[in-house]
Amino acid sequence: TTVLSLALSADVTVMNRIDADRSKLAHGLHDGLLQTLTAAALQLRVCSKNCQGDTRHELNSIQQLLAAEQKRIRVFVNGWDRKNGSKDFVLASACKVVLTALGAYWHCETPLRVVPVDARVSSAIAENLSLILAEAIANAVKHGGATRVLIDLERTTDALAISLSDNGCGIHGPAGAYTDEALIAQHAGPRFLCDRVRRLGGSLVLSTSLAGVRLQIRLPA
Repeated sequence: TTVLSLALSADVTVMNRIDADRSKLAHGLHDGLLQTLTAAALQLRVCSKNCQGDTRHELNSIQQLLAAEQKRIRVFVNGWDRKNGSKDFVLASACKVVLTALGAYWHCETPLRVVPVDARVSSAIAENLSLILAEAIANAVKHGGATRVLIDLERTTDALAISLSDNGCGIHGPAGAYTDEALIAQHAGPRFLCDRVRRLGGSLVLSTSLAGVRLQIRLPA
């Protein structure tokens, strides 16, 4: 009984510390980053009023991206993900919102296919998926010069299979397929993406050639 009480007390202490750290980070984001994003959005609004045509359209697009990022940060600051951790999201509609914003920012086509069409995922999976898509598409455009990234998602009873195929020039190095373990060992490929997938208990395979890159990611769900 004494051992159990000590274990429970330690768990409570750890949770309290996590809550305190989260609260400190949330306040820092609110008072710092969110305020900066708000100021930047206001400056862009002023600038767009003095512009016409394509320039005004580009500035408005950047404003929309800033607004989306502000919303995402506010979700974190308010602890929304913890309060709604069990809430399910319709996979197709959740991804379309993210991909529309990413496509506009990177000037890249992002067609999406979801199987089954009414597949649902938890809020935690939806949040991590949005970050995976953001990094993968950014890498495809910045490093491979891609103008199109095809996204295929398949939800099974115990996993989410994610496939991203771009029309870029591939990554530097020999053509072939590489696991996340091989990429990390060789200090090659999308290191942060590999780390995120591994932290989630998933796996990643990257196939590269002159025709582009294909990422195959599997996450437990």
